[in-house]
Amino acid sequence: MISAHCKRSPLFNYLAVVFLVLYGGWMSTAEAVQGKPSQTIFFSGHSLLDNPLPDDVVAIARSLGHAKTEYNQQNTPGSPLRIRTRGTDPQSKLWLGYQSGKSRDGPPLNVLNEIAQPRTVASAYTTLVITERHDFVSALMWEDTVRYLRHFHDRFQADPRPTATFFYQPWLGLRKPHQVADWIAYERAAEPAWRCVSTRINQSLSLEGKADRITPLAANLALAELVEMTLQAPTQGTPSAVSSLTFDSLVSDGVHLTRTGVYYMALVTYALTHAQSPEGAWHPAQVPKALAKELQKIAASFAMKHREIPALTLPQCSALMVDNFCERYSNYIGDKHAKNCQKFFALSNPDNPFRVVEESDKSYWFAAP
Repeated sequence: MISAHCKRSPLFNYLAVVFLVLYGGWMSTAEAVQGKPSQTIFFSGHSLLDNPLPDDVVAIARSLGHAKTEYNQQNTPGSPLRIRTRGTDPQSKLWLGYQSGKSRDGPPLNVLNEIAQPRTVASAYTTLVITERHDFVSALMWEDTVRYLRHFHDRFQADPRPTATFFYQPWLGLRKPHQVADWIAYERAAEPAWRCVSTRINQSLSLEGKADRITPLAANLALAELVEMTLQAPTQGTPSAVSSLTFDSLVSDGVHLTRTGVYYMALVTYALTHAQSPEGAWHPAQVPKALAKELQKIAASFAMKHREIPALTLPQCSALMVDNFCERYSNYIGDKHAKNCQKFFALSNPDNPFRVVEESDKSYWFAAP
């Protein structure tokens, strides 16, 4: 039996939230764990995960009762994970990338030191939200996404306290003006491919007998579904506040989010990292109240559906790439490298990041810095 004291314990509350996040639980705002434990979040990314998105996530959380939620970040525009870990020299063993990028306050942090002994936040980090450069195939083929994501995740997991890693799946830009339907179709096709990155790392963690996992955060799909909703508004009975939105009112230059787009993505990020509905949350002055309420409902609904998306097996991931996605990606971005992509992701290719050789898998990963 759990004592009344344990029920009120911050540690108990925090572990309950981590359990729900990692194992698929969900809480509405009214059903949230007593005391609403706060998270300390570290964001690592580029312009699609830059301010004000982290600020909005914290403001949303605090407005819903997580009073001590805070964050810091490492942000380098246009960067792949390699730049934020190893650094500019792909052969370097110094891992200087962990000392690069804009922090919350501007100057770069020594990320490894900050994670191990936080100096800019009041408590240990509980949550990592991390992304890769948005050109999926190129990143996996040339930037070693899978191994660098595992490397960052492992640094975060070195702390014995429970932590959660979310892989924020980014979106490509609109290829041609007014071809929004093509962009939606591409992002829907890209979501399971991005999810395979987390699956690959999670399988290795399982083989090593570890309990930690990486959770996909399908930002690309969340944005695509909202944009699709705006296109269908005239015939689908979409709430009036949302029916006034367009692709351009959510995405300013074909890829970067507007103030409204950032707020929506912050709602989705909050809902998935906290396993709670964002309904009733704070909203910025630039987003009208009626629109904010509808976006909160849409984000809550998406988060509920998101956790039910089935993961592909790794053989299925390779088949997806070879049979479908390599050509779709090549056609969308306008290059002619579909055949190279298909060869790279063939199960027979030893460099295929979705291929696992159990006997030697532990040696596949980069050593600690």
